[in-house]
Amino acid sequence: MHGQRLHASEMRAAEAAIAPLRREIVAPLRALRRRLNAEGDAGIQVLRRRILGLELAAERTVQSRLAAIVASPESDADRRAAAEANLVLYLGAEARSAEAVLLCRGMRDFLSRD
Repeated sequence: MHGQRLHASEMRAAEAAIAPLRREIVAPLRALRRRLNAEGDAGIQVLRRRILGLELAAERTVQSRLAAIVASPESDADRRAAAEANLVLYLGAEARSAEAVLLCRGMRDFLSRD
């Protein structure tokens, strides 16, 4: 969420803002693309790649909608701290799992790059 630390209510509002796009556009495109993956026909694979392009464009729209919700971060340190706090909030009870710890570490390393 663009470097801002969110509260649970803000996380729910952000999810609500993108839910229709994800449910009505992104998810059906992804499901269709995955169904076409098993098809061996070259023409179907061309269609599958076009659907992938639409799916990615829809995902970018979702990301843009999320980015528009909050203002820019004050500093890189604030951005990293907010990203980790938001991930923990999003994961809820799963935030303490070994996988989540690795994910947080990877995200921290990625965001620390110059």
